[in-house]
Amino acid sequence: MQQQQLATFRAIQQIVPAAQLQRQYQVVLNGIALDLSQTSTMELARIRSLPEVAAVYPDQPHELHLSSSNDLIRATELWSDPVIGGVENAGEGIKIAIIDSGIMLDNPFFNPTGYSYPEGYPRGESAFTTPKVIVARTYTRPAAPPLPGNETPLPGPDDSSHGTHVAGIAAGNANTTATIAGLNLPISGVAPRAYLMNYKTFYANESPFSGSAFSIELIAALEDAVLDGADVINNSWGGRSFERPETNPIAQAAEAAADAGVIVVFSAGNLGPDVSTAGSPAYSDKVISVGAATKGEAVAAGFVDVVQPGGVPAELQGRPFGVAAFGPTVTAPVGPAPYLPAVVLDGNGLGCEPFPAGAMAGQIALLERGACTFSIKVYNAQQAGALAAIVFNSEAGGETLLTMAAGDLADQVV
Repeated sequence: MQQQQLATFRAIQQIVPAAQLQRQYQVVLNGIALDLSQTSTMELARIRSLPEVAAVYPDQPHELHLSSSNDLIRATELWSDPVIGGVENAGEGIKIAIIDSGIMLDNPFFNPTGYSYPEGYPRGESAFTTPKVIVARTYTRPAAPPLPGNETPLPGPDDSSHGTHVAGIAAGNANTTATIAGLNLPISGVAPRAYLMNYKTFYANESPFSGSAFSIELIAALEDAVLDGADVINNSWGGRSFERPETNPIAQAAEAAADAGVIVVFSAGNLGPDVSTAGSPAYSDKVISVGAATKGEAVAAGFVDVVQPGGVPAELQGRPFGVAAFGPTVTAPVGPAPYLPAVVLDGNGLGCEPFPAGAMAGQIALLERGACTFSIKVYNAQQAGALAAIVFNSEAGGETLLTMAAGDLADQVV
């Protein structure tokens, strides 16, 4: 096959002498990548007419995507399955390829303690591997070299942390401690005991497409991941939504990887629920396309854990919330503290009139939306000794988050 491809390249050079061979693909695609930037429309038509040429595709840019949560995809339920044996064993021995912007090896989520290289590894740039991240490869474009310091499989100072984030979601070590707003919380990837394989294709450069990756490099990464023995190939990126799989070489490469027995996963994109918003190549029938029907809307430095009384009803878990446009910024944990529905004190829960002095001392006030400004409600709770106030929306269609704008007494909320 390689010799046939070289013969095809020589035939193309007869038409375009300046053509340059960039890559050859023989596993997920029978094709070659050429620099034909100086080619005329007539010359391109002649290339298409060659008997050994099935199709000609442009090199397209692709953008990074991300949206994920263990709870939303119900990974925590799977961990309890006896076959898996708990979060500490989830993903044992599985090799997950991450085609993205690189993986930061010194992140605690990828601590290699307790791992050993499987037979035949490491592969690629072994200096940038560990017994947890067992493959490291970099893909760059000659016309757009990486900025200084961004050349390795690790994310450089100008690169995105997207790849590290995605790798952590997929296979971050179980019960790794993360500090958020002063709280030490345990976090875990979906398959904590899986190996990671790092294929850096998105990198910072001086071109207008800095941070994007092009078809040539992405297909090469897909091919290498198959050759490297990946069980799963994760692709949290995508391109245009109006292409068909049969006219998209990346979709064809992904389908070939799936035919080889690899589970291939693509992001459906971040363009919303409307028609034609799933990007390429997520629309292929042979890949798993992942999109979010809902999301947690959690703000990293301001969140609420409700743990009492008893079990929290499922319909009250994972609800979206916003933060008021007035009052102090929450920079440290508030509580734990009991919550007090205002209806217990004022009969309607609105909080528009002052509460008895000290009636909310040491508690978190629950206030219903309506009848007066948000800041009046919060001020009245504050004057009654409340530690904090939560305003909830009881109206029909109340899923839409509101802007809790400043109003009367807003400057007195402390």
